[in-house]
Order: sequence, then C-alpha cells, then structure tokens
Amino acid sequence: MLINSLRMLGRSSIEIIRTRLEILSLDAKMARARQVSILMLAASTFFIFSLGIILGVFWIIIKFWDTDRLLVLAILTGAFLFIGVIMLIILILKLNNGPHLFEGTLAELEKDIEAFGGVRRGHE
Repeated sequence: MLINSLRMLGRSSIEIIRTRLEILSLDAKMARARQVSILMLAASTFFIFSLGIILGVFWIIIKFWDTDRLLVLAILTGAFLFIGVIMLIILILKLNNGPHLFEGTLAELEKDIEAFGGVRRGHE
C-alpha cells in the first residue's frame, strides 16, 4: 500500500513537471514568434519609409535648388532627427511593455505552490 502511494505520488509529480515543461515550451515558442514578427515588421517599415523619405527629400531639394537649398536641408535634417527620437522612444516603450518571457509558466508554478500549501511569492 505504501509502495502504491509512492508510485502514485511519483506519477503525479512527473505529470506536473511534464505539464510545466510543455507550458514553458509554449511560452518560448510564443516569445520567439512575437520577436520574429516584430523584427520583420520593423525591417519592412524601415525599408519602405526610407525609400519614401529619400525620394521626398530629393524632390524637395530639386524644387528649392535655385532659392533656399541650405535652409531646406537644415529644416529636413531637423525634422528627421526629431521624428527619429520620437520613434526611438516609442520602440523602447513597446519593448518594455511586452509580455514577460515564461509568464504563463511562472503563473502555473505559483498556483502549484499555493495548492501544496506554500506561500506565494510576494504574499509572505
């Protein structure tokens, strides 16, 4: 009887570990997919906007070539630097506010600790 109880405890423990490893694997896949999609979107956006900006700058410089080419270049440079800083701030905020890696796994482990009568982290 004691041996059967130990076997059942062992099986239950292994199942819990297996489930948690599956959740950990799923969290890793989701994080990787999110990062790849963000990088692809960022690269595509960068390419398209760069092409549009270059063509727009050439058009504006050609338009004002005879009158105020240096003033136009100064204004365009300032505008690009300002927009670049804004975009950098937005990128940093997006990266900091994304989901944390293995968030689901950690939540399940906290539930397990609580179910076994332990004290949850941060609730001591």
